[in-house]
Amino acid sequence: MEAANLGAEEETAVDAALSDFAFIEPYLSAEETDKYALEQARIEVYVRAALRIFPRYPLLAAEQEFTVPIVNPQNGSKSRTYVLGGKADGIVLLDGKRYLLEYKTSGITYDHFIEQYGGNRQITLYSEALQVEGAAVRYIGKTRKQPQKGETLEGYKARLLEEFLATNDKVVETFLFPTPEQRAEFQAQLWHATQVMGFERRRGVLRKNYHACADCEFHAACYQEDNWQSLYTRSETSHDELQNAR
Repeated sequence: MEAANLGAEEETAVDAALSDFAFIEPYLSAEETDKYALEQARIEVYVRAALRIFPRYPLLAAEQEFTVPIVNPQNGSKSRTYVLGGKADGIVLLDGKRYLLEYKTSGITYDHFIEQYGGNRQITLYSEALQVEGAAVRYIGKTRKQPQKGETLEGYKARLLEEFLATNDKVVETFLFPTPEQRAEFQAQLWHATQVMGFERRRGVLRKNYHACADCEFHAACYQEDNWQSLYTRSETSHDELQNAR
């Protein structure tokens, strides 16, 4: 949604969103091409619905990168090994105060999403790092609805968009405000994480996050499943958020 944040008109924002996925087209099979066309149609609907429903606030920064020190909460000293870095979707101005702007697409219902996301560390992290009042979280509910029999792709998109615009639980904006207790807890946990990382690095330990294995798209490669090489192609470029990674 970067183009939309920067004030682009609807058609330009849609084109920008779809172009992010164009690089995979040459690698798709015939069956995958049909699925890809449906997913592209859904993405277009998400963008159009978001632009028509969400208000536009004065934009202070888009795709805002940040790097801030990690501080020992007990004595205020800064880590000499690690810093905290990231990139936020945007920072907007509302009633004279700065807010983080975050877009989130999710396959779960809005009520379930906000229940999980209300205590999300990312909001506390960004709020602390960027010194904002809170976060305007923009939820966009994913759909798995298929085209009806005999329905064209354009008809499918029009029907989905009409449904998204007619409901009040598919495209929803919520404001979240990390409490002082959450911010303090985050600072303490972040400092503790650097101490654990330093301890493990000195001993040559690299822990894996096995909790993420079940849904990982690289599970087949990591576990060397049969014919896993046929499932992947090597990209010539990296994601733009990783290009400056150290």
